[in-house]
Amino acid sequence: MKTFIATAIVLGLAAPVQAKVFNGFRIGAQAGIETETTDTAATLATSGLGAVSVDKKTATGGTVGVTLGYDASVFENFVVGAEIAGTYSTGRNRQVATFASAPGNPVTMTYKSTFTFEATVRAGVKVGDSTLLYARGGFATRKLDVTISTAGTAPTTTGGDSSGWLIGAGIEQAFGPKLSGRLEYRYFNFEGPSSRQQVVVGLGYSF
Repeated sequence: MKTFIATAIVLGLAAPVQAKVFNGFRIGAQAGIETETTDTAATLATSGLGAVSVDKKTATGGTVGVTLGYDASVFENFVVGAEIAGTYSTGRNRQVATFASAPGNPVTMTYKSTFTFEATVRAGVKVGDSTLLYARGGFATRKLDVTISTAGTAPTTTGGDSSGWLIGAGIEQAFGPKLSGRLEYRYFNFEGPSSRQQVVVGLGYSF
């Protein structure tokens, strides 16, 4: 009888713990690396200055951010959720464009993407009680500064917003009823045209 009572107590305590995994509100932090590609040649092709060649099209940097989300368990092993995130990028993409009409006067363009806001949804399937495989998709907008300089002139910087979409996939591991960690790949497509690839790791706390 004592063994039966003890077992019942253990099961009763364990049940709500498992029910809380990937379910409810959570906050988190993430960090990782990213590579950004900007098609400067496509942008300058509309300038009316003729053919142009660009010597560099990608740049790698870091990213850090905070997240706020909500997950809901659907059926037995499926999870759906929504998340908003604010991130900061450290990379700076410098490209030198040379016009065929002015080969001796190249144009240097430096792109600095700073803050990015994301609003996404995700759907996944639980593997066992504590692992989630998921896919993500949604909206993203960023603050972008572009500095343009040519020989003999002072650099000029303009800033603005650039919006687009993102998709991604990842794996999240619960370390208990409240704490979890994840590894995720993301692809962004912004106006510009510009694209970004990220690999991030994150920690989340459910409440």
